[in-house]
Amino acid sequence: MEALLEHLIKLMAQHIGGYDRLAQLLLQEQSALIEHDIERIQKISKDKETLALKIKLLLPAVSQAIQDVARALQLPVDPLPTMAELAAAAPEPWAGKLSLAGLKLARLQQSVTMQNQANHAYVQEALDMISGSIAILTGAALAPKSGYLRNGQTAEASGHRPVRLSREV
Repeated sequence: MEALLEHLIKLMAQHIGGYDRLAQLLLQEQSALIEHDIERIQKISKDKETLALKIKLLLPAVSQAIQDVARALQLPVDPLPTMAELAAAAPEPWAGKLSLAGLKLARLQQSVTMQNQANHAYVQEALDMISGSIAILTGAALAPKSGYLRNGQTAEASGHRPVRLSREV
């Protein structure tokens, strides 16, 4: 059983390391988004994809190790027990290590989720700003079909005058 617990703790350390690296990449991505550094954003996106794939590929091994430890501790394997449940049934010093691993992973997953949502908001704001600018420029470039005279009356615009762009929006 000790070998199973050590193997699970080793896999959890790798899994936590992946999430820790992902959290760092998301912080770097936020900085690149703020600075509008497209090349850096693209590099970070590739790094995130690679890391997400590594995390995903590690999941079956982690799940299997959890099942193996659960069986050794005589816990049900369906549904898969949490780190806290494994820690409660495991002897010391593994109980503390499993508990700590569970807490670290939960904290990192929450941090990654929040950072990802913040980065999504930055991207959405940038897209909205670009869309708004395009709409303003497109609308200003098109000659209006009618307009107002200085006295407030409406008048048909002639298609022969040049369009005047205004800085006032």
